[in-house]
Amino acid sequence: MNNQDFRQHFINTCELLGIKDYQHRIYTVRPVMEPGKTYSSSDDMMRLLFLPRQRTCTFNQVLHLFTWKEGFYPVWIKAACSGNDITLDTSLRIRKAGAMDDGRFYPFIT
Repeated sequence: MNNQDFRQHFINTCELLGIKDYQHRIYTVRPVMEPGKTYSSSDDMMRLLFLPRQRTCTFNQVLHLFTWKEGFYPVWIKAACSGNDITLDTSLRIRKAGAMDDGRFYPFIT
């Protein structure tokens, strides 16, 4: 997967959630801790550098936040939409995307 693939997965997830005009919406991106996950210092550094607290982002800012290094992406991003509120929760743990990442909406969870 590359940054273009990630962008397309994000668009597909927005469409799956019924989000129209996704490029002109505001997204709330929240860092969350995974229950039962042991965190390493690199996990903590990623969170502090890129998402130390909840923030609101445009579509392009979300892409910039999650595609900072081509080939490395969050393990999961839980996407939800309630009315006009769109939330993206992630622990921001990063992994290198393998060639086997297929047509699923990895790393998005809806």
